[in-house]
Amino acid sequence: MCKSILDKIIERRKIMKKKVISLMLASAMVFSMTACGGDDGASSDSSSQASESSPADESSSAEESTPAEDVNANWDGAYIDADDYRAYINHDLDQLVIDIQDQLTADQKTAVEAAQAAGAEAIAKAGTVAEVQQAYNDAYNAIIACIPMADGLISYVDADNEEMTNMLGIVETYAVRNGITGISLFEDGNYQMYNPRVTLGTENYIIGYGFGTLAEGAITEDLEYESNPDWKRYYHSLSASDPGTLNVINDQGSETSDFYTYVRSNFYTNFMNDTKDGYDWVPELAMEKPVAVNDDDGDGAASKWRFQVRTGAEGLKYATGSTIESRAAFNNRDVELEDYETGFKLLLTQANQLYRGAENANNTTGGAIVGAKEFYDGTADGFNQELWDKVGIKTYVEDGKSYFEIEYTQEYTQFYAMYYANLVGESALVVPQDFLDLVTVQNYLGFNNDATETPVDNTLSLGAYYVEAYNQDQEVVYKKNPNYVYADTKYSIEGVHIKIFPAASEDTEASINEFLAGHTDSAGIPQTRLDEFRNDPRTRTTMGISVFKLNVNALNAEDWELLFGENGTVTQTPKAEYWEVEPALGNSHFIKALQYSIDRLTFANARGSIPSVDFLSSNYMSDPENGISYATTDAHKKAVAPLLEETDGNGYSLELAREYFKVALTELENEGAYTPGTSDSPTVIHLEFAWMRPAQEESYHNEIKAFLETAFNDDSVCGGNYQLSVDFWVGNEWSDVYYNKMMVGQFDVGFGSVSGGTLTPLKHMNILSSNQVISGSFTLNWGTNTNDPDAYPIVYKGERYSYDAFYLAANSQAIVSNGASKDVITYNYEPIVKNEDGSYAGAIEMTAALPDKTTLTVTDVVCCNYEHYNNGDGEYAEESVAFEVEDKGNGVTRITFTVPAELAADYATGSGTSENPAGATGFDFYYDYVLDGTESLGNTYSVEDTFVVE
Repeated sequence: MCKSILDKIIERRKIMKKKVISLMLASAMVFSMTACGGDDGASSDSSSQASESSPADESSSAEESTPAEDVNANWDGAYIDADDYRAYINHDLDQLVIDIQDQLTADQKTAVEAAQAAGAEAIAKAGTVAEVQQAYNDAYNAIIACIPMADGLISYVDADNEEMTNMLGIVETYAVRNGITGISLFEDGNYQMYNPRVTLGTENYIIGYGFGTLAEGAITEDLEYESNPDWKRYYHSLSASDPGTLNVINDQGSETSDFYTYVRSNFYTNFMNDTKDGYDWVPELAMEKPVAVNDDDGDGAASKWRFQVRTGAEGLKYATGSTIESRAAFNNRDVELEDYETGFKLLLTQANQLYRGAENANNTTGGAIVGAKEFYDGTADGFNQELWDKVGIKTYVEDGKSYFEIEYTQEYTQFYAMYYANLVGESALVVPQDFLDLVTVQNYLGFNNDATETPVDNTLSLGAYYVEAYNQDQEVVYKKNPNYVYADTKYSIEGVHIKIFPAASEDTEASINEFLAGHTDSAGIPQTRLDEFRNDPRTRTTMGISVFKLNVNALNAEDWELLFGENGTVTQTPKAEYWEVEPALGNSHFIKALQYSIDRLTFANARGSIPSVDFLSSNYMSDPENGISYATTDAHKKAVAPLLEETDGNGYSLELAREYFKVALTELENEGAYTPGTSDSPTVIHLEFAWMRPAQEESYHNEIKAFLETAFNDDSVCGGNYQLSVDFWVGNEWSDVYYNKMMVGQFDVGFGSVSGGTLTPLKHMNILSSNQVISGSFTLNWGTNTNDPDAYPIVYKGERYSYDAFYLAANSQAIVSNGASKDVITYNYEPIVKNEDGSYAGAIEMTAALPDKTTLTVTDVVCCNYEHYNNGDGEYAEESVAFEVEDKGNGVTRITFTVPAELAADYATGSGTSENPAGATGFDFYYDYVLDGTESLGNTYSVEDTFVVE
């Protein structure tokens, strides 16, 4: 066994023994005080007798009179000594208590310590692998039984930054212990070279901000390579591909946003602070920070906020580089107050079919706007003024000043009110309605059908630059906007030139070769040139925006089928395509061994990246207003401490890796998951590693494979009875690793990362949930049911939660029952039955989780012509049907409905468009509810059903 960690475990056991003795003595004192003599103060015989011998004397006597039993006589662990195995399991028990103890009450701590002591004693007496595991399980259950389950409608959304950070640490701790953060490899910072003609805003990279190259930097010389004399002092860079549009409102990724950012403006922006070690939040289109409108209790949090905004009255004007007369007419045009609302109407009108519109409308946490979802759902056929009047977006003039008002579905502090206004402001662009009418929604920010109009013509800018040229698949050029709010003090660089350079996607040295040839102003250093340029005076070091990981499928076959099988809750898979899960990945000690096997420092240094065991990169902020990274906090350090203890400081320990492989193989073999082979014919454990690109076999996979196989396949682990084989897989597209592998359970281990929400890291932890509604279908690691409060305890203020329940409570509010998250409304649908007259009758019962706090109003029942849509000519039709509502008490509402015979007969055949009709139909149940005084309108529950086809 690893001696250093064994020494630490033994020391903890000594400390625990002292605690146990203290507890025993405390109990004895209480007993003595209770039975201390009679009214005259004389001692009783029993207490006098008890005082004649000490616990130490009794222990000594027992040791002398009873021969020690050899607890290891029947030990059946194949690859690890009994004492070592028990020590590792005790270490797990210690870690459990460490993780929860800060949130326990004094009484709970006492009870937990007693349960832990009893567990340690039981583990010490266990003589087989199964007995040790049972002793641990009993101790685990005894410990968590000391902590009551949370119940009720719970919200911690009003917590300050310090407490939010504490809650994030609790969430991260749970995720790390359960292995749902994956196996982190590196943060994607790099070594970046800059042309000497570029003066950076600062020489020291600012986390979450950068070097301030454009906003605070400068260019001091011409670029000789540039043939256009007007562009010689523009900042020159490359892009491997052309997004073909600047339409950030309809962008599903980040590429378009990267091109749009130069013309972007928002309510607020960031600039470097005076000491050049951080950044400040400053108004941009706004003129002040948000002011609370309904802070009724004076706690600083409110759901409705307003702030003054700039218009033409304050000198705010649009800019365009178009030479088309109709577009050029908008250059230097004043911004009107109504233009602020126009952008939101454009975004949220469903008929416009904008990706970011649906995303914002369906946002239920983190900046959700009152009425946005109802407006979106009701505008499939176009804008609806009546619904718009109910949306929490208002503009008005008061005392000669122009105001923008926003109402959220929950309360926020001033900073987060500002942040979320900015977040939606990234998509709700300020624009005049007559410009939209001119260019059309379809062509806004992009090309028209014959490319006679480009983004130069169909874009208006209020940002630091405007579009000067857009030559498709060649170059995109931006020129400084003289109308920009801070044009006189920021962004002194005259323009930006982006060359479209496809070779950069195939040749890792293409970009740096362009830089070295004097064609561009910056380039990342590829692995092949690091030794050459790492210490070059032109080189700077950046921090990353994401941590890349090996994500793990730790499901057993039964749970995999529940999620991904023929009737899976996540996706449906034919039997013939079921994934054969690997039992080893479901063993927590095997995952630990994989973690310890990877020399991250060597791996990252060779690629110019940053070694990391973290889930979140350095640019995720604990205090976004003051630029404090979560990675620097004690909450984070505690969460990842077990990954770093007794390692090289980056999570690597070959000795620990082999020890934990021994532990894992011992357990797996005892469970019957594997049968050992021999050194001549070992049992092979195949792990398929899925990657994004073919080149990653050479650039990443082979070295990771070597780390893992070197650790596992050493004779010291199992004498050659088993062999680990790490196999390579890659799809046709880089995104296949996500959509065809990790998100649908068709993998063992997959490489990837999901980034975003750097200023709201606690909200970003949604992607670790196994609940696809919470995760937004971005779950990459599978194994733990995150709504099971017994899976691993999340303890907060003396109460126990599931991951899902605590996540929701921390970010918005949660209905919690026995520690688990519950939906506001649950449903029990009763399939339709055909009546004698040809009509159909159906029913559904809706049950409120909190009847005393919930009022439910059913507004409509709609029958859907899915046969027409699915099997006919693709047209969709629906019609409302008659229904009745019965309040059955205790939160149960029963809805009965009838489908007329004529409608049923028509829909059963897809209105005559289906050649072989199957009668496919379905029903949408629309309802509103009020939960604890808060309205939620326009909710829908949908089911599929079938009509009889005559």
